[in-house]
Amino acid sequence: MSEIKEIHFTICPVANTSYIAHKKGWIREALEYLDVKPLQLQDLSKELWQTHFDYKNPLLFREGGNAPPIYAKADGQDLILLGVTLVEHVQYIIVRADSRIGTIEQLAGKKAGIPSRPDAIIDFQRVSSQQAFDLALSARGVNPSRVEYADITAEGNFVGGFKSLKEPGSPPEERRHVPAPEVDALDEGRVDAVYVRGGRAVQLLASGKYRVIFDLAAAPDVLSPINNEYPNVLTVHRNVAEKAPEVVVAYIKQLLRAAEWAAENYAETVELLAEQTYTTPGEFVLSHKRGYTARLAPELSEHSLRILEGRKEALLRHGYLKGDFDVIKWADDSFLRQARKELQA
Repeated sequence: MSEIKEIHFTICPVANTSYIAHKKGWIREALEYLDVKPLQLQDLSKELWQTHFDYKNPLLFREGGNAPPIYAKADGQDLILLGVTLVEHVQYIIVRADSRIGTIEQLAGKKAGIPSRPDAIIDFQRVSSQQAFDLALSARGVNPSRVEYADITAEGNFVGGFKSLKEPGSPPEERRHVPAPEVDALDEGRVDAVYVRGGRAVQLLASGKYRVIFDLAAAPDVLSPINNEYPNVLTVHRNVAEKAPEVVVAYIKQLLRAAEWAAENYAETVELLAEQTYTTPGEFVLSHKRGYTARLAPELSEHSLRILEGRKEALLRHGYLKGDFDVIKWADDSFLRQARKELQA
């Protein structure tokens, strides 16, 4: 039996196989067979909730946004990159419907609204917005320095609302009321454009109050539409990997199993992932690239790792990291290979 008797797992509200495997009960079944108790981080004491972001938890599995694990790795936390999934979803630069701005080039001399939470361990929304504007402007030959990046400050550090990650299936209309200070600033005319993504982007555009001036995901061969959810990453603390490698393999097997199930059960997969991402099924379909549910399996291809490297470089360039590291060396494909081998057997 395993040397470790319990693990703590946490799942971001971004579409991934961890959520499917958890909801199906497969993670619990597989680990309890090894006499290991899987505990969702949100069920534990509040003192542990911040480890969703800083990884100071020797029992942690996490699948979700990439900024926290990149930050934690650069901060010296000992976590292993197990897999990457390219979560293909809509990403836009938008303006108000009554704005005279029609192209990204016309933002020169204008204000881009950047959400900012100074108290956050890692302000992943801020860097995603900064990177989105950098990419969009550069793609059209506009130096980002010609646009004023205006911080729209909000209270909170993301940990306070962490409990909602446990049961993300709240009604989508409740999710619409989650504060988005940069959108409020756009409504009030304090900024000229903002970056939006995923289901929130679909919801905002459906209101008729906004227009898209740049589609970041329209030309992936020209620019890589990177944000906190693209790519989605699976990680584990090295303590678990070294003391109980069979637990890591068992965990990954359930994610691969969930990916196979998702590829064959489209309607139910959309229902589950819409629940996870606080959207309606229709909004989820509109916000994600066609065929996405057939490409949910975590992997460690050179292509995916290069995209993750680009995300790390953006975090480093904008001053979010305490140090640098090699993404290729960070990845350990031995657990993924063993999981695939056992499934095939």
